[in-house]
Amino acid sequence: MNILIIGAGQLGSRHLQSLLKVPSKLKIYVVDQSLDSLSLAKSRAAEIANKANTEVVYHTGLDKITNTSFFLTIVATGAAPRLSILRDVLNRFKSKNIILEKFLFQDLESYAVAKSLIDSSSASVFVNCPLRTYPIFKTIKKEISLSNDPIHMHYSGGDWVGLACNSIHYIDLLAFLGDVKLQTVDCLNLDSEIIPSKRIGHIEFTGTVMFHYSDGAYLEFQSLRGSQIDSTITIRFGETSFEIDELSGNYNYYQGSSLIRKDRYDVPYQSDLTQKVFDQLLREATCDLPTYDESSGYHKKFLVEMLSTYNKITESDSVTLPIT
Repeated sequence: MNILIIGAGQLGSRHLQSLLKVPSKLKIYVVDQSLDSLSLAKSRAAEIANKANTEVVYHTGLDKITNTSFFLTIVATGAAPRLSILRDVLNRFKSKNIILEKFLFQDLESYAVAKSLIDSSSASVFVNCPLRTYPIFKTIKKEISLSNDPIHMHYSGGDWVGLACNSIHYIDLLAFLGDVKLQTVDCLNLDSEIIPSKRIGHIEFTGTVMFHYSDGAYLEFQSLRGSQIDSTITIRFGETSFEIDELSGNYNYYQGSSLIRKDRYDVPYQSDLTQKVFDQLLREATCDLPTYDESSGYHKKFLVEMLSTYNKITESDSVTLPIT
């Protein structure tokens, strides 16, 4: 079975590690124009036992690949080249399933172009927002389903959390938890100074963004400028609340003001998650990740407001937001 990974850097190499844990033999094609990224992927692949004796082939371009059919294609590049890569993949190959990394695209037009390309293909396309696949959040979702109260979710961390590039994970999580639709995005409490992202050539924001959903649910996402505090997630509905230390997996379960339980969950890594997605696709011909149609709607609502804020701060009229 053939797998294609485009982008062999920090994230793509973790997808590779995970797929090397699949117990059946695969042939994985890894493509990146950067030799340094390919070297990283090779070194990380060597860390995995590869008991199935999966073959991994490394290339610097899609034109080097002679195979034309893939069970799964993962586009793990940055946002800027993603549309052209998606177009190239759909024109060159037949991919049964495609996983796109977030942030999907930096301009609004690309979303419509991508949808047209996807709709004209036979591929099932998903977006890698994996929090909804975590067992802890599936458990919380079951509890929420027994309540008629709206979900109030608060995310807070230092300025390392990446408000612009990572909010989408929590936007998606709340939509999943409550089966609710994102309606409005309020960026009025963002800080007025843009900061450089840890990813060269990209930017980040600090401050607070409010996301309002159907049925009265909301997400408050806060990135504290000048702070390095760890990230916490608080999920409240009625008298029930979960306070989660995101990095450690430690959490407290409350009823009202009474602490009912302290517990911990194992925080999944991408080097474990992709294998599970692959297995589910193989068994069920679908997976728990959000579809392109669902996720692109959240992306677009967020992008519109963030781009407006960016243009006000920079006194520009850009149609592109340099986040990834």
